[in-house]
Amino acid sequence: MSRPALVPFDPDLLGQVTPAEKAEPAPLMLSQVMAELDHPDNLKGVAKPLDNDAKWKLSDLAKRTYNQLHNAGQISTGETLESFRRRVSIAACGKRISQACHADRMLIQAAFLTLKGQTREAARAVVKAATTALDIAKHKLWEKVSELHLTPSYAEGISRRFYRCDIAQLTHPKQVWAVFYTIVNNANKAAGKGNDSNRWKALRAKRQTTKTTKSL
Repeated sequence: MSRPALVPFDPDLLGQVTPAEKAEPAPLMLSQVMAELDHPDNLKGVAKPLDNDAKWKLSDLAKRTYNQLHNAGQISTGETLESFRRRVSIAACGKRISQACHADRMLIQAAFLTLKGQTREAARAVVKAATTALDIAKHKLWEKVSELHLTPSYAEGISRRFYRCDIAQLTHPKQVWAVFYTIVNNANKAAGKGNDSNRWKALRAKRQTTKTTKSL
């Protein structure tokens, strides 16, 4: 039996769905599946589209904000909830909620909280939004160091050997992930996991290609 097409939730289509369509079960989102996987590559993670739960929460916040402002007479005549939600979201990050990724979530949240008068909560959301892929990578690195009961100097030594600087001075997430995976690979090797014959497969293949090219 063929699987139904994956259709992302679009809050701007609310109110335009027929009763028959409402009875259909929500499709399984690819982002929901990915979120359950143990995948540490948070550089990709912050760029992933929001899952349905996150979109619903932002849409609910938008609705509560709209109702509060509408009751206070602060909504322009004729502006609907859909147009209000779209306008605020695009002003916050350049995207509608249906198009937003994880890096946009807190910016959108902060925009609605500010309009609701919850400035302290909005400020916290802005601080969270400022967390970069580099910050996340470093957090995961130190988390792994602690998990493996290693000393910080062990990770710092790898960083200095690779990049001639401490981890705090690394400026690109890929550099941090290189240290991260080196630590993981070393730990696996020490535990007898993995296949040593496959560790340098790519390097051996490259050398063999070079030799073949030279012999032609």
